[in-house]
Amino acid sequence: MKHIKNKRFLLSGSALLVAIVALGATIAYSHDSAVIGNDFSIGDMGVTASDTFVSPANWQPCERANKKVSFKNDGDVPVRVRVKINEYWRDAADARYLPLEKDGVRLANWTTGVSWRRGRLVDSSFTDGYYYFSETLAPGQSTWPLFSNDKITLSCDANFGADNVCTNTGSGTVCSKPDDVYEGAKYHINITAEFIQADAADTAWTPVLLADGDDVNAALKRLAGNSAATSESADDVVKSISVVDRLPDNIDTENGPRVNVGNTESAPIYAYIDDNNNIFIHADGKTLVTNFGSDSMFYNFRAVTSLVLTDRFYTGNTDRMYGMFSNMNSLTSLSLPESFDTQNVTNMSSMFANMESLVTLTLPESFNTSKVKYMDGMFGDARRLTSLTLPSAFNTSSAQHMQDMFRGMEAITSIDLPSGFTAKSATNVAHMFDRMRNLKTLTLPEGFTAPVATNMMAMFCDLTELTTLTLPDSFDTSSATDMSHMFQRAYRLKSLTLPKSFNTANVTDMREMFFGLFRNSSENFPVLTLPSSFVINAGANTNSIFDYISSRSVLDYGADASVKAIWPAGIYRP
Repeated sequence: MKHIKNKRFLLSGSALLVAIVALGATIAYSHDSAVIGNDFSIGDMGVTASDTFVSPANWQPCERANKKVSFKNDGDVPVRVRVKINEYWRDAADARYLPLEKDGVRLANWTTGVSWRRGRLVDSSFTDGYYYFSETLAPGQSTWPLFSNDKITLSCDANFGADNVCTNTGSGTVCSKPDDVYEGAKYHINITAEFIQADAADTAWTPVLLADGDDVNAALKRLAGNSAATSESADDVVKSISVVDRLPDNIDTENGPRVNVGNTESAPIYAYIDDNNNIFIHADGKTLVTNFGSDSMFYNFRAVTSLVLTDRFYTGNTDRMYGMFSNMNSLTSLSLPESFDTQNVTNMSSMFANMESLVTLTLPESFNTSKVKYMDGMFGDARRLTSLTLPSAFNTSSAQHMQDMFRGMEAITSIDLPSGFTAKSATNVAHMFDRMRNLKTLTLPEGFTAPVATNMMAMFCDLTELTTLTLPDSFDTSSATDMSHMFQRAYRLKSLTLPKSFNTANVTDMREMFFGLFRNSSENFPVLTLPSSFVINAGANTNSIFDYISSRSVLDYGADASVKAIWPAGIYRP
């Protein structure tokens, strides 16, 4: 059994109770069994939440796990209830999150039961991230169970346990079974239930829609005194922007300056500014739902040192976030809440670009990028960010444009790329890791591939402190035509091995591809290993391809003759 502490807080003067219901499920292998279950009750405000779970002995694909969750009003006044459902997987060591999908299959499946409805804005397709019980609970009444048929099902198409991989070594075939990160993993589902007096629900729980990002941006700049502001104009006045349920006492809501950043006059969302140029966007307990287009919402607020977005800020409907936080040059820390849900976003170009003072960036597990097509310049020139941890839902399989993605992150020393990081749909990956001058090691995950990318120019250029670069066997480069400057100035690499999938059959530009390689390597004889698929085509531009390379460099035995023919004289070779 797992017991979770209750969280209690107030919303707009009406009582609100929050309970967390957690389910942990282990995928069983061989004779391992799943241990799942909890139950608890909460009596504050006279409301009880019940959670009944029957643990399967061995949770298998197609098997339904019994999970019954409902809520009872034990108080003296009618109440309304809504829930947020957050689910995630953790690996066997409980060290990292795993995606909800594996090989394109959603692993755990459920639907909500009778009278539970997805929250929507009036006359709109926008949702607010909650599921609402559609009836008022009179004293003594209970909701219908949250999950249809009281079941959570492991997908019938779930494939656990990696298949054997066999390799012909020339002296025989060697087979091995790679590790599957889902082996022994646990599935968790957290249910955050909120209760409120029924007569306050319509006022407090009616979500409101923000205007387009460009319009919000311009309105906030007008509030700061720029009467002709557009989203492209710069602002050097505003010091902070915060979403708040309660306004500070020094804000005059009747006579003070304010602007409507809502989508309509009938459902306004007011922003206020104080005498110290701090802006407050007043939520008043409501969910602020971002519009389909949230491009440039906070773009060019160059003096802002604090940006606070709470769980009232819900982004689950948004399609575009182009340049959303770009050019916030004074912001040193940004933490996005779990309500920052990006499951439907297709454009994140330059989203965090040119945040020149940013030291800390915290992305939630809800930061799902599986539909994003545009990621070019996404973190470009975030010069002071020292580390970047991308959530497990950071999946780039749909990305078509990934050029300049991390370019110019000059202070970063480590970057953790999740298993879903790939360039399989990208046509342009130029300058992807360019000028990450303090990065020590870089490992592209198994499965990373770039089969349709034509432009790989300067992809790993100017990684001047990098000592280890690990490229997976899946790294298919067969469509590439431009590899100029690709590994230029990788001065400190101890060795460089390009996998067999690294194919240069169509490359016409190799200028300065290995310029400066190994120049400051700590190895006595650093080795460049090139597969037979690495060939230099007749007529290809190879100007300075090996210039300034360490005179101690070793070209491995298996290099193609076209490479050996231009390997510089005087450089050590076997």
